[in-house]
Amino acid sequence: MVRIGADTGAPEERRLARAWFQDAAEVSYPDLALLGRVTRRERLDALFEAHWLHPERRLWFAVEPSQGPVGLAWVQASNHAVSDLPDWLVVCLAVAPACRGQGIGRALMGHVRAQAACHGVARLRLYVAAANAPARHLYEALGYTAGVVEMTCRLDPA
Repeated sequence: MVRIGADTGAPEERRLARAWFQDAAEVSYPDLALLGRVTRRERLDALFEAHWLHPERRLWFAVEPSQGPVGLAWVQASNHAVSDLPDWLVVCLAVAPACRGQGIGRALMGHVRAQAACHGVARLRLYVAAANAPARHLYEALGYTAGVVEMTCRLDPA
């Protein structure tokens, strides 16, 4: 049975959060692959540190007693960039590949929703890659709807 608990500040939790953050970013932002290897690493390190050091960071791990951490939900208080409405931004939802499809992501997001309600947060916001069908299906099943859709047009021959 998976248990959900807040991060304890252990170095192993930070290492897992960094690895899962990178995996999620690379799936959600394929243009990171266009950056040079060192530049990509530096960019991901800078993004991770900015979110990790955010004063209102909240991080919860899903822990399977026999396996240890198998997923995480990471949010931070924010304000929408355009409307300035307060919300919690879901920085990262991650589930270990071997544990996907077992309801862990759903449980983590349910925990996020419950915690947000306890703190008087009226809105959750997240970003998901259009091509990430499993994640989009989960979020839609949980009541998330698409807002702004980012569209790009490549002008260089790729």
